[in-house]
Amino acid sequence: MATYQVEKRRRWGPVWSTSLLFKPAVVVTGSNALREAFREEARKETSAFFPPHHQRLFGPNSILTSSGKKHDIIRNMVSQALTPKALSGYTPFIEKAIEDFVATCKSKGTFSMAEELREFLVLVSLRVLLGRPSSNQEVKEWLQDVNLW
Repeated sequence: MATYQVEKRRRWGPVWSTSLLFKPAVVVTGSNALREAFREEARKETSAFFPPHHQRLFGPNSILTSSGKKHDIIRNMVSQALTPKALSGYTPFIEKAIEDFVATCKSKGTFSMAEELREFLVLVSLRVLLGRPSSNQEVKEWLQDVNLW
């Protein structure tokens, strides 16, 4: 803890109020106070704090902009795909996709890198998420969704 935090804790105990980025905030220190705070907060409906433009960018169902039970459900689903074992299974496909992407870019000469990367991201993401190559229709639909961002 910073010196001022040590002083505040000595003076006010494990919980005190302050200001953070010009907004009121509460500081909770110590394992017992944190445990109690987490218990209390778990009972409340909460929402992740992101500026409105981030919420529009990531969408209402994003793991980044959700919280509480909704966040936990999404996190549990996503975490299964991000275990070391799962990630190692994606490596051969991703390496091949990168080789194909670079070869395609070389053969095109002049092109829009942003457009090519967007399509590449959708193709790789769909393959990882679905566990199989995607149909042209699926890719087209996802690209339209990405265009909305």
